Amino acid sequence: MRNLRASLAVLYSVDHHIHYYDLRRPREPLMIFKGHRKAVSYVKFMNREELVSAYVCIHIGSAE
Repeated sequence: MRNLRASLAVLYSVDHHIHYYDLRRPREPLMIFKGHRKAVSYVKFMNREELVSAYVCIHIGSAE
C-alpha cells in the first residue's frame, strides 16, 4: 500500500491561511483552513486526521 501521507503537503504564509495539498494533483488545494488573524508560522501533523497551527505575535516597544 502506498504511503498517502507522503503525497500530502501543508503550506502556510502571510495570507493567514493554511493550504492543504495532495502533491499528485497540485493545481488546487484539497482544503484551505482560514481563521488566523496573523501570518501562520507553524503547522504540525498530530496524527492522520489532525494538525495544529499557530502564529507568533511579537511586539517590540519600550518598557516605560
